Amino acid sequence: MKFSTKRKYHNSRLHTLSRQISGDDLALRSILSVYGVTSCKELNDEQAAEACKKLSLMAKEAQASIARTNQMLAHEYAIESSNRAELMMTEKQRATIIAVAKYKLHWTIEGTFSFVLTTFPELRKQLTSWELKGNKIRKLYTLLTCNQAHVVIQKLDKIMARKEKELKNATGKS
Repeated sequence: MKFSTKRKYHNSRLHTLSRQISGDDLALRSILSVYGVTSCKELNDEQAAEACKKLSLMAKEAQASIARTNQMLAHEYAIESSNRAELMMTEKQRATIIAVAKYKLHWTIEGTFSFVLTTFPELRKQLTSWELKGNKIRKLYTLLTCNQAHVVIQKLDKIMARKEKELKNATGKS
């Protein structure tokens, strides 16, 4: 954008920088109050150029501050995500729960869903009524931590061992 005069350039630049810093003309008003005026038009050319330099420095500091804040937030989010990843059950645990419940115990999805919820009733609070009514097992699996999945696997193993023992006793007596 070309300006017909240097003064129009400075006025436009002052407003643009102020919006970058504060989102409106608040920063510009604070600079104008230093000079004892209320409008850019009341500044002389030297004051307008000086105000542009001051606002440019403020804008650079504001952008640097925003960049540091974004960097800290990104780092914090990465830590939070990695902590959640450590807590989530592993794919191997998930596959083990499915294999034992579905193929060895011949449970339906509803049965597995019910078993996990009776083992950890606090998970029920994290599920919506729609997820509870629809037996949304995938959502339940995402809520399980590594330790909880370990407990579920141990309980399934005990049930499987008890079932095999009963089956052995039933065939031995016949």
